[in-house]
Amino acid sequence: MEISTASDTGWEDTISRKAVRKFHDHSATKRVFLVDVHADDSPIEDDGEHRWATVCDVHGGLVYHSTLDDARGWLFFPEEWCPYCQELAAARQA
Repeated sequence: MEISTASDTGWEDTISRKAVRKFHDHSATKRVFLVDVHADDSPIEDDGEHRWATVCDVHGGLVYHSTLDDARGWLFFPEEWCPYCQELAAARQA
């Protein structure tokens, strides 16, 4: 499951409050949340296979993870999994 944009879903405030862990840089171009999708009050839909999700709050990109360690490993690198962050990183390198 991938969310097209954060503004389309209305979950921006909810995900911020429900996140297990948050990361943002001082430029505010990276705001990423780690969410337990099995939690009863999770704002992220459970995909039925993975327990954890990292979510790019800036663009709404989302990726699921089976383990907490895996999710933590991707938390600081949204340009590796968020399609919008990937486009921006590619444009900066061009």
